[in-house]
Amino acid sequence: MPIQAGHVLGSYRLVELIGRGGMGEVWQAQDLRLGRAAGVKVLPVGPTGDADLVPRFQREAASAAALQHPNILAVWDYGEQDGILYLVMPFVPGGPLTDQLTRGPLPPGTALRYLRQMADALDYAHEHGIVHRDVKPDNVLMGDRGHLYLADFGIALVQGEALRLTRTGIAVGTPEYMAPEQAQGRADNRSDLYALGIILYQMLTGTVPFSGNSYTEVLIKHQKDPLPMLPLRSVMPSLPVAVVEVVKKSLAKNPNERYQSGHEMADAMADAMAEALVGEATGVGTRVATGFTPRPPARTGATPRSPLMLGGLAGLIVLLIGAALIFALTQAHGRAPPRAPAPPAAPRWPWRARRHRSLPRLLLQRIRQRQPRCLRRPHPSRPLLQRRHRQQRPCRLRLRRCRPRPRPRLSTWLGRWQARSQAPRSA
Repeated sequence: MPIQAGHVLGSYRLVELIGRGGMGEVWQAQDLRLGRAAGVKVLPVGPTGDADLVPRFQREAASAAALQHPNILAVWDYGEQDGILYLVMPFVPGGPLTDQLTRGPLPPGTALRYLRQMADALDYAHEHGIVHRDVKPDNVLMGDRGHLYLADFGIALVQGEALRLTRTGIAVGTPEYMAPEQAQGRADNRSDLYALGIILYQMLTGTVPFSGNSYTEVLIKHQKDPLPMLPLRSVMPSLPVAVVEVVKKSLAKNPNERYQSGHEMADAMADAMAEALVGEATGVGTRVATGFTPRPPARTGATPRSPLMLGGLAGLIVLLIGAALIFALTQAHGRAPPRAPAPPAAPRWPWRARRHRSLPRLLLQRIRQRQPRCLRRPHPSRPLLQRRHRQQRPCRLRLRRCRPRPRPRLSTWLGRWQARSQAPRSA
């Protein structure tokens, strides 16, 4: 029974058919429990169907669920219902990389960014002992902001296991992206890197290097025909030689002559583009390698200035001078007038006018000034020992050690002053 929109598999309702492939159909679905969009790959199993499809589909679920990488499409769910196997993955609205490659070649900077993401995903899968065996633009999904996801591990080969999901004499994969040894039934990590080199060639030229009218014709070209460099030269006439060498090494017929890891291939491509920037490349060559034309070098001689530039500079100077004058006038106008000097203050104690009030105070002040320091009353906050020690210090007035003696009373000094004032003056 054909699957139609609205069919429910588990907790997912199929909404729209996205595409068909060797592993069944891919549908856009709606999660009925969480309300999120999902991608569902379904595989109808009929009485006349291929007997290897079911274990191959189960192998895809197991291998993809074991990989947790930012550039590998995760597996959310897996199940079987009414004779239909289904695999649930996140829905990627950007579509496959093929949609971009059909519009033409990509800028070298974008191609390098995509190459590094795919290389990271493949290296992660190879470290876990999984060979994808079907790396192609249809299995590379475009996310937001140029983020790539490697999907479809349905024909992956788990190394070290005796189970083989391919029939004898039949190679599994896409012929345009199949390595020569993979066409002979032997595939390893370097076979995926060969397919990655084909994608790099296609991103730079917009076409694959080998194509034909039949499956066998394409496989024979991969094994015997040299790599056609004419599309590279036609699209990029001034393509740096280092970039061409990276593409040639990626697509070598002998697996031992290729790059042995995705990181090695991406680093070599980045170094080739950097070499094109700092090497003897012309302006056209630099534009091909980086996607932009460099600014021509400045002339060493004196460049005549235009009248418009000189007039603008003179106007700017006039404006600055005017602003400075306005600021100075504003500050002078708002400044307060200087104050007149204050008259001299009258003496606080006119003792000649008020002799009877100021005399005792002045007399007491004179007495304290003439009194030795050792006889002055110490401050009550000083400790007793300090006061005793201070009394034994030499006196400044008599230059001898002062002895503690009673302080003269104020009445005695007042009596002496009165006697002196009342005494008759000598003629």
